[in-house]
Amino acid sequence: TELRQEKADDVKYVRALVDDVAQRHKIDRSRIFSTGVSNGAFMSHRLAAEASDMIAAIAPVIGGMAPSIAKSFNPENPVSILIIQGDSDPLVPIEGGEVGLGRIKRGKVVATKDTLDRYLKLNGNKEKQGVTKIDGDPDDGTAVELTEYQDGPGGIKTRFCLVKNGGHAWPGRPQYMPEAMIGKASQDFFASDMICEFFKACPPRKAAVTE
Repeated sequence: TELRQEKADDVKYVRALVDDVAQRHKIDRSRIFSTGVSNGAFMSHRLAAEASDMIAAIAPVIGGMAPSIAKSFNPENPVSILIIQGDSDPLVPIEGGEVGLGRIKRGKVVATKDTLDRYLKLNGNKEKQGVTKIDGDPDDGTAVELTEYQDGPGGIKTRFCLVKNGGHAWPGRPQYMPEAMIGKASQDFFASDMICEFFKACPPRKAAVTE
């Protein structure tokens, strides 16, 4: 028997997954969100780029936008976004460049500022509304600044949570690997709670069909 190998299509898979869940449960298709850490964050940006007809908002954590996505970034619809990124992440550098540690490289990432600018333009968030400083644990060696921008048309949101001196870790979770390898795990806030509150505040996707 001849085996046929096909290239995986992750966006197609997520679409099929959503359809499968919708057949089993009553869901609101206007409020489908994506979050992920590291590679999952990269995937969230891809879903925003290629599936804005399905995704209302994303919250990428310690992972950025791949240059291949950035090059042709032109979603059909705005996508609300909360970026959570440490400025001392040794694996996914905030200034962009090679992704990985030491000799192990896994591609490249666009600078966080450039990624943020793309969403600000897409979402119509023209002005910075305010910056909130968060320091839930003064002894963890990190500090947090949450920047909110003026809502775009229809209430579309763009927010940037900068973890100063933060490394490649989910804020609020324990230090899962040595600091020398991944940097500091911030304990100033719990990323999961911030993401949930953000998604609650995001407007539904206008063109969606609720089933």
